[in-house]
Amino acid sequence: MNFVVKGPLGKGCRIKPHGYHVAFTAGTGILVFLDIVSRLILQNTGNLPDKAERFASSFTFHLFVSFEERNESVGLDLCEALLDLNKELGLNNFKMTLRISNEHSLNDTRDGQRPRRWDDAWIKKQMKEIEKNAAI
Repeated sequence: MNFVVKGPLGKGCRIKPHGYHVAFTAGTGILVFLDIVSRLILQNTGNLPDKAERFASSFTFHLFVSFEERNESVGLDLCEALLDLNKELGLNNFKMTLRISNEHSLNDTRDGQRPRRWDDAWIKKQMKEIEKNAAI
């Protein structure tokens, strides 16, 4: 399996309306992706304008996002609202893996210490899990 890694190129992310998409971001880097989150909210609630491009039923966006502190997060409330909405509607087009540096998480700790840094080994492990579990 080959992965294409590229950053935002000019206007918007130019994301395809189908397929499995993964983004790793921290802090204000999330801002680039909040338009996708907002569009998913509008589409999932039936409020996307008629002429707007829609994501296909095969579209999934998995956002890995890290913040130093929860109270300094940007857009986290919007992402969590989309997770809640999707749970309520039975949709699975958005996933989020969250890391808050100053909080301990059972899923993101190493030996009971501070949450693990997202180094290259951790990212490769996550991508292998995605490849194993997702239809990509």
